[in-house]
Amino acid sequence: MTSPLMTALTRPASIAKTLATAVGLLALPASVVMAATLPSPCAPTGTRYPSFCDIPRTPTDVRSARAFKAAVVDTRRAGRRVVRDTAPGTFGLPLGQAEAFSQAARIEAAPPPPEAAAAPAGNTEADAAELRRRATPPPPRPPR
Repeated sequence: MTSPLMTALTRPASIAKTLATAVGLLALPASVVMAATLPSPCAPTGTRYPSFCDIPRTPTDVRSARAFKAAVVDTRRAGRRVVRDTAPGTFGLPLGQAEAFSQAARIEAAPPPPEAAAAPAGNTEADAAELRRRATPPPPRPPR
C-alpha cells in the first residue's frame, strides 16, 4: 500500500506547468527583479537580533597572500642562515691558536693582586691613639 504523499511525489512535472512558471517569471517587471537582487540599504531596526547589516566590512589594511608568503620565505631564510652560522663546525680556533686563547682567558680571569699594607702591623696602637686624640666630641645637646 502506497501513501498518497508518495504517489504525489512520483508524478513527473508536466510541460504545461513548467512553461506557465517560466512565462510568469519573465512577465515580472524588471524593477521588481532588480530590487530583489540589489542589496537593500541598512537602516537601524531596533531589534535585538543581528541582521546582515551587522556584518563588518572587509578590512582594507590586511596584506595580500603574496605579502604573507614573502614574509614567511624571509623568515625561513633567516632561520636557515642562523642554523648555518651556528653549526657545530663553525666554531673553532685555527690550528695552533688554542694555547694563546686559553692563556689570554686565564689572565683575564685571574684575580687582581692583593693591595699592599698601608702601615706596618706594629703601629696600629699608636695610630689608634692618634685618631682618638684628634677626634672631637659631638656638640652638646640643647636644653629642653
